[in-house]
Amino acid sequence: MLFPQKGGFPVRVVDSESSSSLVWLKHTNPDVLGIADLENVRSVEEARSIRLMEKQRIKELSLQWSGGVSSVEHMELLTELVPPSSVKNFKITRYKDVMFPHWFMHINKYLPNLVSLEMWGVLCRSLPTTLVPLPNLRKIVLSNMHNLEEFNTACSIGEDGANELTLAKLEYLAYITC
Repeated sequence: MLFPQKGGFPVRVVDSESSSSLVWLKHTNPDVLGIADLENVRSVEEARSIRLMEKQRIKELSLQWSGGVSSVEHMELLTELVPPSSVKNFKITRYKDVMFPHWFMHINKYLPNLVSLEMWGVLCRSLPTTLVPLPNLRKIVLSNMHNLEEFNTACSIGEDGANELTLAKLEYLAYITC
């Protein structure tokens, strides 16, 4: 379990500000992983080097920016931090790009086991309709997402749009200050 403090594994600047402590996660594969202070990551190569997608023991993952000035654009960094398919609970905090990377826009293919999604202080205007086909999604929390204009809880399938998928197993949906 890598949640050494409430905010998770804090990414710190090291080596005279040329790199960060994110690389220390290379050889870990915990059940629970919270990565805080992502604005301290110095390059996309650091994020790529931890090979997050290969850490198949992770069931709970939290990615958090603290709001400081980032060396790497949020979108570039999140593109490299593809969660493993084993993740059931995913939380993202203070992501400051209005667009999501490919893996998030196709979250049903990358996180097929997702049960809970929490998004706090994220700037996006809409959420992908690929949340709808997630068979196990039971909880969605959207908080302080002031730009959120659209969130569809159903999507059409098939050419005529006659068949509609919904979030059938959803038990809890919270919009907090959105």
